[in-house]
Amino acid sequence: LGMRTLDVLRGVDLLNSRDDLKGRKIVTIGEGLGGLWALLASVYDSRINGVVTIGTLPSYMILLTNKYYNVWGYFFVPGALYDFDIPDMARLVSPNPQIWLDPVDALGEKMDITNASLIIGSSKNLQILTSENKSSQEIYSIINRSLNQGK
Repeated sequence: LGMRTLDVLRGVDLLNSRDDLKGRKIVTIGEGLGGLWALLASVYDSRINGVVTIGTLPSYMILLTNKYYNVWGYFFVPGALYDFDIPDMARLVSPNPQIWLDPVDALGEKMDITNASLIIGSSKNLQILTSENKSSQEIYSIINRSLNQGK
């Protein structure tokens, strides 16, 4: 988790080093486990203006309380649940827009918004969305509108 998060942070450094991108908003977007890399990078770097996770597990506790799981990589975080859980990281991002698209359960199945909200929590800048019955363009518009309302 730490190494991949550092990779995301170096990507932010690269974007900030380019004159043609100066003054542009930076949004980290990650799918699956990459959603945690995007989330954690935004906790550590104030240059990141928003986060989008896609198909990301919203809590390590889900893995511990289920006999079976079908999501991989999340369990290699020493001290998880002893020191923090994923919703704790989400709360640290809260001043910036944050979108969770199709959070997943232990079997990798999409969660409904109500159950995901109970786990992730809520804040004025956090949105949990499902892609069900939405086109890619509709999802893009929702994300773009949400992120442009932030900083």
